[in-house]
Amino acid sequence: MKQLYLFLFLFVAVSTQAQPVNQCPNCWREIFRSRMVYNQNITSGIRGYVEFLPNNYNPNGTKKYPVIINFHGRDAQGDGNSQQAVCRAACEGIGLKLEYFRFPEAVVVNGTNYEFIILTPQYDWSTTSTSISDFIDYALNKYKADPARVYMTGLSLGANQLMNYMSSSSANARKVAAVVSLAGCDWANQNGANNFGSNSIRYWGIHAIEDATCAVGATVSWATEINRYSPPGNPMGMANLTPTYNPGFPHDIFSTIYDLNWKTLPDNVYQKHITEWMAQYSRPGAGALPATLGAYSVLLKGKQVSVEWTTTLESNTDYFFIERAGSDMQFKQIGGKITAAGNSSAALKYSFSDPSPLKGTSFYRVVLMNKDGMPDIYEIKKITNRENGLSLSVSPVPATTRLQLSIELDESQPLNFAIRDINGRTVKAWGANFTSGTASLPISIESFSPGVYYLVVQGTRFNETRKFVKQ
Repeated sequence: MKQLYLFLFLFVAVSTQAQPVNQCPNCWREIFRSRMVYNQNITSGIRGYVEFLPNNYNPNGTKKYPVIINFHGRDAQGDGNSQQAVCRAACEGIGLKLEYFRFPEAVVVNGTNYEFIILTPQYDWSTTSTSISDFIDYALNKYKADPARVYMTGLSLGANQLMNYMSSSSANARKVAAVVSLAGCDWANQNGANNFGSNSIRYWGIHAIEDATCAVGATVSWATEINRYSPPGNPMGMANLTPTYNPGFPHDIFSTIYDLNWKTLPDNVYQKHITEWMAQYSRPGAGALPATLGAYSVLLKGKQVSVEWTTTLESNTDYFFIERAGSDMQFKQIGGKITAAGNSSAALKYSFSDPSPLKGTSFYRVVLMNKDGMPDIYEIKKITNRENGLSLSVSPVPATTRLQLSIELDESQPLNFAIRDINGRTVKAWGANFTSGTASLPISIESFSPGVYYLVVQGTRFNETRKFVKQ
């Protein structure tokens, strides 16, 4: 009889324990493992988010965890003011993979185990880059998050959100160690590429080749532009093109890419899950560079270019050197090493002179080599050394569907344009009047066959040619 009573007691005790509750009854998949946080005064553009924490997470402990900021797609937008609204952000992508135990929650990289805090902020059309920056600060203050290991990923419109954030400012970009963008629509811009390159932030863009919703060229353009700022042999950007996984909707690569088995498919260029790839990278010092630059200028003085900068703080610095690039943005070191202070909290001045600057538009950047052998690349500065009143550049190189022509003129004048193939045949020609100053002109090359072409620009006092490649 005692055994019967004991059995009944244990049965009642177990049956009355708290059972997992489906937080999102309106989602086609039950959501048990994540928590909906809503109606919070976080930022003006983000009031709710989906929270997933590692096993044995201790809010009062000392262990720090890497954090993934995950951006949902267009259809999951909402105001974050209710649990039902935030559930939309949990019912797709990483949120669903977590419910199926199909998204790696912990990985081992270089012998170290990393468990991830995964946060999916619910955004809408009013969300700005400032809102996202505030959300990152909120996450770092609320959770046991490692500020050196903040990663971002996003799908479709979410990919646009994160790339807009990375383009908003160098200070915002420095909060992030690596980015994985899935099927974004927005093309690269120079500010964003500069922020990636100047801060050595890694980019992995993934896109289906036959995507008809967002052009694959957008993802390719980001990798191309970021790599213009990369040190030789060490590209910071990768465009990973995949076959169609959903024949009815080629834009949909999300359920495959986020799955733990994608690393085994041949189209995965790294043969790693995105969490394994992310964990390779960090930003020591919580986004602060080992040397803090004060004044920093690149000036044309007579026939020389002078690069001048000051540091207000240095920690374990070894030496600086200067890199220069022409309109092709292929940076190469010029001159020798400039010894750094090592450790200093005083204001220090440095300078470098280029006695033989390039004609036309060129770019300079300061590179710091630290005592640990790791480089830090600072902001890129543009200088124009005009000889004939013209500065002319084309990008991207190679190009896919369009070419961007940038022109700087000293005086207003009519310009004639011609594009010729490698055999000298003119395949496109036109003319237009331009005022003095800077102009940016998109040129469609979608109908061109792949190959080498030459753009010829003729003005009042010049006749310039630029080579480009159509992929």
